[in-house]
Amino acid sequence: MRWFQPEQLPSGTRVLLQGRQGHLSKAQLEKLIRGRSLILEHHAIDVYNRMVAKIYIGSVFRRDVGQAMVASGYAVSRCKPYRADEIAARNVGAGLFKRGGDITDPAAHR
Repeated sequence: MRWFQPEQLPSGTRVLLQGRQGHLSKAQLEKLIRGRSLILEHHAIDVYNRMVAKIYIGSVFRRDVGQAMVASGYAVSRCKPYRADEIAARNVGAGLFKRGGDITDPAAHR
């Protein structure tokens, strides 16, 4: 694992948020991680030669950034462990779901 402050991420590091509401998700992500130490847990390289990693905030009491984004309604679930968080966010109209619930899986845009 490697430790980073957000401003110290390797040059060229990008977060890709697709869809019509991507700018709102990006703003939520920036709010969530700004000024905090991050842990990147590398898992794989995808078919597009991008690093696939789980990102955590904090060192002792880690918070999963992906789970936080899904639970707050600013991302959709791409794995089973986050599915309950997405359903709960949809049910209460959290984040982007309060805008009518019209969030499609970003994979549909590829």
